[in-house]
Amino acid sequence: MAHWLELLIELIRQLVATLGYTGIFVAHFAEGSWLPITSEIFLLFGGFLVLQGRFDFWGIVFAAAGGFALGSLVPFMILRYGGLPLLFRFGKYVNLRPRRIRRVQRWFEKFGDVAVLLTRPLPVLRNVVTLPAGLSLMNPLKFFLYTLFGFVPWATFIAYLGYRLGSHWQAITPYLQGVATVILVGLVIFGLWFGYRLWVGRRVKEGAN
Repeated sequence: MAHWLELLIELIRQLVATLGYTGIFVAHFAEGSWLPITSEIFLLFGGFLVLQGRFDFWGIVFAAAGGFALGSLVPFMILRYGGLPLLFRFGKYVNLRPRRIRRVQRWFEKFGDVAVLLTRPLPVLRNVVTLPAGLSLMNPLKFFLYTLFGFVPWATFIAYLGYRLGSHWQAITPYLQGVATVILVGLVIFGLWFGYRLWVGRRVKEGAN
C-alpha cells in the first residue's frame, strides 16, 4: 500500500505541476460529477505550489469551486429531466431505493434550496444534495451559483492547509494513506457489488422468460 501511495502522490504532483489550474479544475469537475475521486489531494498540492510562487491562491480556489460547480450540473441535469422514473429504474444499482429517495426529498423540502449552499463545504453531503435538488426542479443557475459559492469555504480551507504544510509531506501522509485505502477498497467493493446486482437482475429476467 505504501508503494501504491507513493505512486498516487507522484502522479498527482505531476498532474498539478503540468496542467496547473486545469488539473485542479478537472479533478473537482470529476468529483462533482459523482466520480470516485478525492479532489482535495489535488488542492493540497496546489496550495503547496502557491507557497513556491507557481500558483495564485485564489486562482486555485476558484478553479476548484468552478470545476465542482460545473461537474455537479451533470447529475443535476440528468435528475432534473430524467426525474423519479429514471432514478427508480437505475437507483437500485447504487442502493437508492424508493423509500430512501423519498426520505432525502423530504429532508430537502424541509430546508429548501439553501441546503445546496450550506452542505457544499461538507464531505459526502455535498454530493448527496444534488439528488433532491435535481428532482425538485431547482433553477439550474441558482443551483450552480449556490454550489459555486458554497464550495469556496471548503476549497479555501484545503488550499490554505496545503500552503501552510509546505514541503512537510510527512504531516499529511497518514491522511493520504487513509484516503488511498478508502478509494481502493471502495472501488473494489462497489465493483463487486454492482456486478453482483447486474448478475442477479439478469437471472431474474431469465427466470421470468
